This record gives sequence, structure tokens and C-alpha cells, in this order.
Amino acid sequence: MKNSLYGGLKVVTSAALFSATVTLLLGVSISSGLAAQNDTTWQNAPSEQQVKSLSLREAILRAFARNPEILQSSAQIQVGKGQIDAATAAWFPQISLQGTTGKNHRSGSDYNTPGNPTSAGISLSQLLYDFGKTGGSIDEQKQLTEAYQYQLQSVMTDVGTQTIQAYLQSKRYQDLSQSVVKNIASLEKVRDMAKMRADAGLSSQSDVLQAETRIAGMNATYEQYRAQQRTAQAELSVLTGVVAESLPDLPQALTKQKVKPQHISYKDSSMVRSAESKQQAAAQRVRQAEAQHWPTISVQAGRSRYNDNDQSYWDDQVQLVVQAPLYQGGGRGC
Repeated sequence: MKNSLYGGLKVVTSAALFSATVTLLLGVSISSGLAAQNDTTWQNAPSEQQVKSLSLREAILRAFARNPEILQSSAQIQVGKGQIDAATAAWFPQISLQGTTGKNHRSGSDYNTPGNPTSAGISLSQLLYDFGKTGGSIDEQKQLTEAYQYQLQSVMTDVGTQTIQAYLQSKRYQDLSQSVVKNIASLEKVRDMAKMRADAGLSSQSDVLQAETRIAGMNATYEQYRAQQRTAQAELSVLTGVVAESLPDLPQALTKQKVKPQHISYKDSSMVRSAESKQQAAAQRVRQAEAQHWPTISVQAGRSRYNDNDQSYWDDQVQLVVQAPLYQGGGRGC
């Protein structure tokens, strides 16, 4: 059963197949994303710990938590969400305080007196319409954030695939080594029996030599399998951060997956979706550039207090502001 399992289970680097495998093993879907971890210990050197057993599910989870590219992609998603908030803030009122002080000197036929004016006030500005500049910026950041999420899924797929491959290789050579040990024990019994027959004169020493030759060949095969097992275990340890004494049997449900490689819809691949989201983000950037030819309409209101020598007064204003670019040195065309 084990040989058929290793021969029938093919690890394919496809988002659809791996997502089904991880959903089966972990009980969660990759599409849900990975939450940013608060405990970031990147400054500490990676370490390995000894464990008695390591299941495939635990190996994948450990690889996810240990891989720096997953943490980086997860942090990039949070950056994208912050950029969405920053772009959306343009639709909210902009409130500011201002104050001035200094000296001035007015000269003229009717007024020639130095002054020491001061002023303080509050102003409010509200964007009304900008022909798609702000909307295009918001949509662009949303598409980029969606692309970051798909990139995270792609990284998780790659890390999970590497972990499964290393686990399968280590488990395979572990089982092969155990089978060789059993074969060596059986051959030793055959050798002992052949030696007893040769000592009794019932057979020649050639049977003993033949058995010893087969035992030597099995020992060489055993060392070869052990070396390959150590190589696979080293790769698995790098991915998971643990060194396991033994690996349990694989879940039998893996052989009953409904998703087949030949039935995978590659248009649903995380890399394809990420590229599509980036394409849509680029289209929104073009939309913003085209909107630069159109004016920006806003409302500004303010209330200020002015003091100049013995004169003091309030200045209240409400204005509809229309800003239309006329010339920007070719910036709009670029």
C-alpha cells in the first residue's frame, strides 16, 4: 500500500491542487489568507528543535510560520490596506489651523504706518468632484491589495509544495530503510541455515557465500537509502525548523482527492489572478492620468481673526473652488 501511495501521489505546483490538499490537511482554505503575526522574531537566528514525531499537517503549519517570504507578503497586504485608507481619506473633510505673526510696513498716499499684524483661524476643505482622480486612486490600491493577497497564496503554495515533497522523500526513504533492515534480517537467517547445512555436509560453502554477498549488497543499499533519507530530512528541517525522529504514515484521504492535475483550471491560479489584478490596477492608473485634464471642484470655508495695531476683526468666508490645470510642462502627457 505504501509503494502505491508514493507512486500515485504526485505533488503538483498548482494552486488549485495544493489548496485542496491543504484544506484537507489543515481544515482551512488558503484563500482566507494569512493574518499578520504580531510576534516578529526576525532578529533571532533560526534554530531547530528535536521532536519525536512530525505529521504532514504540522510540517506544513511550521513551514508557513517559519518562512520569511510569507511574513513579507502578509505585511505587504497590511501596507496595501493602509494605502486604501490613505486614498479614501481624500473624500473626507480636510480641517486645518493656521496662524501668522510678523511685521509689515504699508506705504502709500493715504497710509504709511508700520504694523505688527497677527492672525489665527481655522479652515475646512471638502472635495466635491474630481472626475475620477480620487476614485481611480482608490480602485488602484484595491486592485494592488488584491494582487498582494494572491501573491501570498502563491508563496504559500510554493512553500507547502516544497514541504510536502521533502516530507514524502524523507518518509519514502525511511520506509525503504526499514524494509531493507527486515530483508537483511531474513537473509541472515538464510545464511545461518546455509552455514549449518554446509557444516553438516549437506551442501557446499557456495550457498553461504551467496547469502553473504546478498547481505553485503543489502547493507550497501541500506546505507544509500539512509544517506538519501538524511538529505531529505535536512531539507525538511530547514523548512520546518524541527528534526523529527520518525514520520507517521500519510493520511489515507490524500489518495482520494477529487482534484486531478488534468482537471485544474489554470485561470484560477493565484499567479494568474495576481497578474490580472495588477493589470486592472494599471488601468486605474491610466484613468487617473486621463482625469488630470479635468478640473477639481471643492468647497472651502474658513474663519480667521486678524489683529493689526488697534484694529481687530473677523473674516468669514465660504468659497466654491474650481482648479483646472492649464500647463504642467508635459507632466499630464507623460
